Formats: sequence, structure tokens, C-alpha cells
Amino acid sequence: MKTKITILFFAVISAVALAFGNKDSLNQNTLEAENTATSTNHYLKPGMSASDALNASNYQSTLPDGIECGEADEVPCLYIFTPSVQYPTFQDLLNSKNTTTVVTDADEKREQ
Repeated sequence: MKTKITILFFAVISAVALAFGNKDSLNQNTLEAENTATSTNHYLKPGMSASDALNASNYQSTLPDGIECGEADEVPCLYIFTPSVQYPTFQDLLNSKNTTTVVTDADEKREQ
């Protein structure tokens, strides 16, 4: 009888330790994943309007030839994007915008 109680006691302690150990491991993995996100630059391609700026496929990773950021506030020029839980992709970020906020929220702007 005493042996059964001892075995049961160690089983309960082991289960509790395992449960808390996994929780800490999951939290650590989540923190590591959040800390490893990298920023990427997204430049709006030439000839695009503010409504075109709502589609991630209208951006490229390098500044287009002949384009200078900072000339005017007509269209976004540059978004510096870091994935997050709320916006895992650049398109998710753009989906939260409209034709006004896609311009005003850009890191840099330019003429159309």
C-alpha cells in the first residue's frame, strides 16, 4: 500500500513538472520567434496609385530607378515591414489600410 502511494505521488509530481516545463519551453520558443523577425523594405513600383499601393505585388525590395522618396505625399514610397502576430505578411498590413492611410502611414512618400 505504501509503495502504491509513493508511486502515485511521484507520478503526480512528474506530471506537474512536465506540464510547467512545457509551458516555459513554449514561452521561450515564442519569444525567440518574435525576436528573430527581420524587417524588409517595400518600395512602390513606378506608375502606381494610392489604390494600387494596397496590393503587396505592386512593391519591390529595391528603390526603382528614377524614383526618389520624399518629394510629395501622393503615394507611399517605402514601407519598412517587420512581421508580427497581428500582421504576419506585408499584405496583411496593407489589408488594414485604405487609400488614405496607406499613404499617411508609409515610412516615406513620393509623387505618383
